Amino acid sequence: MFVDKLKKQWFLIGVALCWYWGYRFPWAGEQISAHLKLLVTILMFLMGLGIGFPALRRRMGCWRETGVVLFLCYVLAPFISFVLGRLFFFDQPDLYCGIILVGTTCTTLSTCVVFTRLAGGDDALALWLSVVTSFLCAVVMPLLLTLFLGPMVSVPVELMIRRLMLVLFLPLSAGMLLRAVLGEDRISPLGPMLTRGCALFILAVIMAAVAKGRHLLGTSSSLAVLVTVAGLHLVLLGTSFMISRIWGFRRPARIAVLFCASQKTLQFPTYLAVTVLDMPEAALPAVLFHVFQLVMDSAIVSHLSSQRE
Repeated sequence: MFVDKLKKQWFLIGVALCWYWGYRFPWAGEQISAHLKLLVTILMFLMGLGIGFPALRRRMGCWRETGVVLFLCYVLAPFISFVLGRLFFFDQPDLYCGIILVGTTCTTLSTCVVFTRLAGGDDALALWLSVVTSFLCAVVMPLLLTLFLGPMVSVPVELMIRRLMLVLFLPLSAGMLLRAVLGEDRISPLGPMLTRGCALFILAVIMAAVAKGRHLLGTSSSLAVLVTVAGLHLVLLGTSFMISRIWGFRRPARIAVLFCASQKTLQFPTYLAVTVLDMPEAALPAVLFHVFQLVMDSAIVSHLSSQRE
């Protein structure tokens, strides 16, 4: 019984170990960060390989749900991040930039789908929503960063768009195309292996980010960042829940929107902070946000699953 629970929570255990290893032995995280571009590229390819076109086609007409998630992901979240950043971290450029990076990035491509499925939601819709926000991220995120960072940080928009196209759009598209060429029957059985492979790459990104922001951990700044990103996640959860209820979404769609509108991916803020903006400490808010959303949303999944029984 205890062993089974450990197996189910292996990713959270892995997060804790990567935090410890990245903090205690930063050289390991530094080695990983030197190859961060390659790691993120492979990660996106594996995620694309795990996405089937038939599942996407069934949900491409869900315009209301798509509109809600895009509004929360690329309008409300950046605005809240901007307000929180100006209030609490305006005199700390690295952390201010990190908060904005969290607010302007896309939703996750993995956990929002998995959590939606476990909670009894529409996982095909969650897949569609995560893919849409991810593809738009390559163009929208650099523009939003320019808008909200202003003169504080020089944002190389063209460079950032090119980099995100190379590590996001192209490998994700290549993975989806390869799946279509090889056929669903050949790739579908590899689903669990692809999921675990993606999780391992995400753990590597966490270790790199912790190593880069090591000197901030254990300070009052890290606690302030944790409270700030936790507040952002909770506001997005509450807002998506209320809008879904007001618009009368069915329960499976509400669950998909709940997770897709509130979760934020880790790899792109970390990659941009370390390799493009040359502000490694700015990766810390993304790591703290990711950890909090895993813990918080796991509790939500448990609650929603119990309602089905």
